[in-house]
Amino acid sequence: MSGGANTGAWLVRLLMLGLFSMSLALGWKVTQDLRTVQTLRLQQAELENVQYGLLDAQAWVDSIMAILDRKIRNLDLGPENRAALRDSFARMLDTLIREVDEYLRKRNKQGDWWQRFQGSLKQGMQDILVDLEDIRRQAPEFAEQILLELDKPGAREDLSRVLRGMLEDMSSSTFTAVDRSKIEDIQYEHQCAEVNFCRSLIETKREQLAEEALRNLGLLLAIAGLMLLIVWRQTSDPGPWPWVFLLGTITVLMAGGVLSPMLDVEARIAALNLHLLGEQLSFKDQVLYFQSKSVTDIVLVMVQTGEVGGISVGVLVMAFSVLFPLAKLAAALRLLFASAPQKCKGLVRFFALKSSKWSMADVMVVAIIMAFLGFDGLMESQLGKIAQAAESVEVLTTNGTQLQPGFYLFFAFCMASLLSSTLLEKRLAQKS
Repeated sequence: MSGGANTGAWLVRLLMLGLFSMSLALGWKVTQDLRTVQTLRLQQAELENVQYGLLDAQAWVDSIMAILDRKIRNLDLGPENRAALRDSFARMLDTLIREVDEYLRKRNKQGDWWQRFQGSLKQGMQDILVDLEDIRRQAPEFAEQILLELDKPGAREDLSRVLRGMLEDMSSSTFTAVDRSKIEDIQYEHQCAEVNFCRSLIETKREQLAEEALRNLGLLLAIAGLMLLIVWRQTSDPGPWPWVFLLGTITVLMAGGVLSPMLDVEARIAALNLHLLGEQLSFKDQVLYFQSKSVTDIVLVMVQTGEVGGISVGVLVMAFSVLFPLAKLAAALRLLFASAPQKCKGLVRFFALKSSKWSMADVMVVAIIMAFLGFDGLMESQLGKIAQAAESVEVLTTNGTQLQPGFYLFFAFCMASLLSSTLLEKRLAQKS
């Protein structure tokens, strides 16, 4: 019987060692993949940022010119439209002539007495040499010449080029150029010259990697559950090593949870549509706000603020959610290898069996859930106001706030830690 028991104990140890080795490899792979997914998601959000679309004057110029190019290219100069176009051009020319005349007369009356005297002479010569009314009567002829010019090969392309130049000059003189260095860095990293293609490439990479990470995450959680079940169902004492491997896997869950992103907060305009010259002008997938953070990311942000309050919050989060759980696992190992566990008192016994309610890891899980619900409700409310405020513009908004795999890893760590404490306390009670 003793030989069979020893054989069974060794089999349990080998099985637990194999499962721990698998959990270690899977934990490393899952954490690396989730961090890469986070980076790709941040890059995708940068490419879709509203500052490069809806808030970029050049993007408006390109969209408007696309409509004008189509209108100019498809302009019908046949008999049915020619008379109407000639009348429109004639009215515009007549208005232009009158405004130029008014401008010259006003300019000739400005300045000191000498400048006004010279202006009077200029105006007199202008009235003698230029018959303004005769020029206005010839406006229909000038309009016909414009139509004839538009019929010439390449004239419409020249007109489009002139209009684009005018729009770009107005844009550059009115708005500050958008810094696109971040987009250029992303394009260089992924070796893609066109932004839309780069965005599609990043999205494909991200989805494939996220799908693989979720599969590995499910396998890791299944292994942790199996190890807990083995320890719970073990009738004979296989020694401390199966517990060591179990605690090692729980540590892997904790490390993956604090290093992987837990919560994504996103607000975006899915589509903004307005009508210009009878055509639809659209801006799609405009990211208004996006953040993706892990516990370590948050701690680093708090510490880097340099303020006492921020540093204090970062230290407390690290202490109660990371250092306390690590101390708990270390104390459990000390109890497992103690020759007389019942004699272990003080901090060792406190951390191993009583510190769960002080680690605040479970409180952190609840806090993240509440933050998720709060951000989700806030985003829905504010995006709804944006959609309602636009009366003549069709705006479709989306809220992408969601919990990330890091949260589920940390939640699994909390549950596994509580269960392992209960099982360890039961084991020590049986041995005493």
